[in-house]
Amino acid sequence: MLPQEMFALISRRRFIAEIQADTAQQALNVIEALRRGGITVFEISNQIPGFEELLRHYSMQNDVIVGAGSVISEDQAINATAAGARYISVPGVFPNVYAAGVEAGTPVMLSALTPTEIFTAIRIGSDTVRLFPASAFGGAQYIHDLLRKFSGLNLIISGGVSVDNLADYLALPVRALSLDTSLTPRALIEQGEWEQISRIARYFVEYANSWEQAGRPQKYIPQQNYQPVNYYPAQQEYIPQPQQMYPPAYQPAPQPNIPTQPQQMYPVAYQTGQQANIPAQSQPGKSQQQKSAQNVPQQFAQQDPNLSPEDQNNDDEFKPWDSRPVTNHGSLDEWIR
Repeated sequence: MLPQEMFALISRRRFIAEIQADTAQQALNVIEALRRGGITVFEISNQIPGFEELLRHYSMQNDVIVGAGSVISEDQAINATAAGARYISVPGVFPNVYAAGVEAGTPVMLSALTPTEIFTAIRIGSDTVRLFPASAFGGAQYIHDLLRKFSGLNLIISGGVSVDNLADYLALPVRALSLDTSLTPRALIEQGEWEQISRIARYFVEYANSWEQAGRPQKYIPQQNYQPVNYYPAQQEYIPQPQQMYPPAYQPAPQPNIPTQPQQMYPVAYQTGQQANIPAQSQPGKSQQQKSAQNVPQQFAQQDPNLSPEDQNNDDEFKPWDSRPVTNHGSLDEWIR
C-alpha cells in the first residue's frame, strides 16, 4: 500500500495507540483491552521483548493496523517490515532509516518538532510527519499557529493529548492523534486493570464521535453526560490497627530500684592539697616528710618549680630538700646526705 493510502486510512480511524510495556504478554493484554474500547490502530514499540511476534500476530487480522514504533536503525526497519508492520515510525529525522524502510516496501513516518525539521523530513520524502512532542512547544496553540503559516502539512500529533484538551486537538486539521500514557496509564498496566483501560479507550472514541456529530466545533462541550475517567484504581482506605498489647506474663519485669554507688572520694587531705598523716616507715636516707609523700597521689606530690621534669623524676640525684639538720658539726658527709 502506498504511504498516502495508508496514512489516509489511519486518519479515518482518528487515534493511534502507542503500545509500551515491559513484556509481550502485557502488550497483548493492552491491545486486546483497547480493541474492546474501539481503538484499532496500534504502534508497537520495538523495545518490547518479542515485538516482532506481536507484529506477526496482528498483521494477519484485517480489522486492526499495526506499525513498528521507535525504529532508529536500518536493521530494525528491515526486521519490522519482515514481521508484517504496516508502517514504520521513526522518532526523528533519520534519512538512512527512511531509505531502508522505503526500500523494504513499508511507509515510513519521520518525527519532527520545529518548522525546519518538518520541512527537512518532507524533502527526504516523508508524506506524513509526526509532530513530537507537541506539548513541549505549546500544544494545540503551537500547532494552530504553525498551520496558519504552513497550510497543507500532513501531521500526526503525539505527546500531550489528554481528555482535558481533546476538543482543542480534534479541532485542528491534522491526520490523527497519537495517544500514549493518557490512554494507557502505567499504573493500570502494572496492576492489570484491563477493563479500566477499555473504559478510557471507549471514552476517547465516544467523545470524538459526538464531536463529529456536533459539526466539529472549535470549542466543544459534550452534550452527553460522560462519566469522569478514573485513571487509577481505587485503593483500599487505610484503617490504623489498634496497638498490639502483650499478655501480662510477657510484660517486661520492672527493674529494681538499685541506689547508685557513691562516687569514690579521696581523703580530705588529698582533696585540699594537704599531706596525709601517714606514719613513716623506717627508710634510711629519707626524711619523714618525703616518706609521707610516697603515699600521696602523684598529682598532689610536691614539686619544685625551679627544676626540669627530668630532674624532678630522678630520685638518685641530689635534691636540696633531702638535707636534714644536724645537731653537731661533723664531717661534710654527715652534713650532706
